[in-house]
Amino acid sequence: MNTFALIGAPNSGKSTLFNLLTNKNQKIANYPGVTVESSIGNINEEVKVIDLPGLYGLKTKGLDEKITRDYIIKDHSNPLLVKFSKEELNYHSLIIVADATKLAKSLYLCIELKRLKIPTILVLSRTDLSEKRNQKIDLKVLQKHLDIPVYETSRLNDDSIEKLKKNILNLATTERKSVQSINSSKLSHLINVDNWSKDTFDEIDKVLKLAIQEKIKPDTLSEKIDATLTHPIFGPIFLLLIMYCIFQTLFEFSGPFQDIISNSFDAFSAGVVSLGLPPMLESFIVDGIIAGIGGSVIFVPQIAFLFLFIGIMEETGYLSRVAYLLDTFMMKMGLPGKAVIPLISSHACAIPGIMSTRSLNNERDRIITTLVAPLTQCSARLPVYVLLLACFLPLASQGPALLLLYIIGIVSSFLVAFVMKFILKADNKQAHLIELPNYQLPNMKMVLKSVIDQSWSFLKNAGTVIVALTIALWFLTYFPTRTAPNTGIEHSYAGKLADVVMPVFEPLGFDHKLTVALIPSFAAREVMVSTLATVMAVDDPESEAGLSNLKETLSEQYGLGVFLALIVWFIFAPQCISTFAVIKRETHGYKWPIIAFAYSLVLAYVLAFIVKISFS
Repeated sequence: MNTFALIGAPNSGKSTLFNLLTNKNQKIANYPGVTVESSIGNINEEVKVIDLPGLYGLKTKGLDEKITRDYIIKDHSNPLLVKFSKEELNYHSLIIVADATKLAKSLYLCIELKRLKIPTILVLSRTDLSEKRNQKIDLKVLQKHLDIPVYETSRLNDDSIEKLKKNILNLATTERKSVQSINSSKLSHLINVDNWSKDTFDEIDKVLKLAIQEKIKPDTLSEKIDATLTHPIFGPIFLLLIMYCIFQTLFEFSGPFQDIISNSFDAFSAGVVSLGLPPMLESFIVDGIIAGIGGSVIFVPQIAFLFLFIGIMEETGYLSRVAYLLDTFMMKMGLPGKAVIPLISSHACAIPGIMSTRSLNNERDRIITTLVAPLTQCSARLPVYVLLLACFLPLASQGPALLLLYIIGIVSSFLVAFVMKFILKADNKQAHLIELPNYQLPNMKMVLKSVIDQSWSFLKNAGTVIVALTIALWFLTYFPTRTAPNTGIEHSYAGKLADVVMPVFEPLGFDHKLTVALIPSFAAREVMVSTLATVMAVDDPESEAGLSNLKETLSEQYGLGVFLALIVWFIFAPQCISTFAVIKRETHGYKWPIIAFAYSLVLAYVLAFIVKISFS
């Protein structure tokens, strides 16, 4: 088996080329303990291709770039490289993917590797755009002066991809050149000497003068579009429209699909009930297994639509404009400009929002955005807010109050991110380099493939955790006395647990009934309403009459301070096992889910306590 590794600058077309070379014969390699990923695929049974994180040169900054650099120089002391097998680390050649429309920027890494005598191939991507702008490159001259094979490709030209595949397969049959391992500290000393960068730039200028027969014309269309999309006034307006469309799509378009899924699982549950199974077995299948699987699948439509939009924005080049447009404000809050997409998406559901943090460029930004995304007000909180607000506010005031709760969520996410930027400090304090790629039509085949991959990844990884946690919660709420007549959730293990933790919640004004209702809500916030109806002995809480009875019962038993404390609790508290399952999946460990759970729990408790004593 021969391994070839794809390297190159971000936005160079590297991942697109990887998908075209490997088709569907690929897998994702997660580095242990971090959110950085590499894709591994096969051209055939004998040739393997790895798509490494992007980097501009060997002088690295972030964790992603260091992984790629250490792979290139074979510094296997980097613990994150243990993910690769011995044959994957011992590469045959590196394939440098260079954007033909920005050749000068792409050649820096190429010249560096040439000086280190590391075997490479140069692949020019987006040659269709280069030709449209009348650029003429003499490949023979470029190949001669770089002393490496050079190939042209375009995602729109299948022949160019097939030709590259054939050349890679032929190259795999040649003898593998030995590459001497270089320690990263030794490399840092080498490339930081005064002449390294100067000599590299001098050679780039020399190569370009000889190889570029006709310079590329300015991209006037991109400039005209950018004049509007990155305008300080019109740019944010257009972004708000785009975000509104995404937000509405997650609600409206995914709604019918979620209804189909929900109705299908309801029908499945009804079928199980009709079998006349023993009560415990019936409850286990319906409330444990089916509810767990349904609780995973129900998120797929939102995840699919979100990644469809993100894929289109990324492919067209608009996502980089979002980062550019909002970067100054977001950086003050400790986040990059592109973090606005996960945060806004989390208003529909934190799960697709957290998954969309993959579009962010480094580990620190992904972690902070993941930690604050659940603070935005997802749609699952809505039934709880509607009930609680109706208990102490007239109808005319409930709408503005609901809007205020969403504003509180947004502001709190920014404030927490602002605090976290002093805790999780950036590797380097220089300004962000945001490169605006050329606008292009999206490759919908690749976008749809990504949507399918992301959705399946969620079901396979986070979904299994959600099912397991749902079954565990079923056990707590069913045993030991739910099988006895005239007994409810308050007599289950969950009820006994409420007895234990109730002294902790008493300062918030939460009695035994409210504490019992809170425990199942850790599985999903929206079940708070039905659980409250159970412990308050109110029938059919989903009907208008049942909901009205529940509201009256709550209003009679609790005061304003308790209702406000409950609302504050639901704004900040860690109540959604699905969210923490996804955080575990995205961060590849338990560290960050535990931190997210702990800080939000403390925040919810302290703020709910302050509100309770202020309004009692």
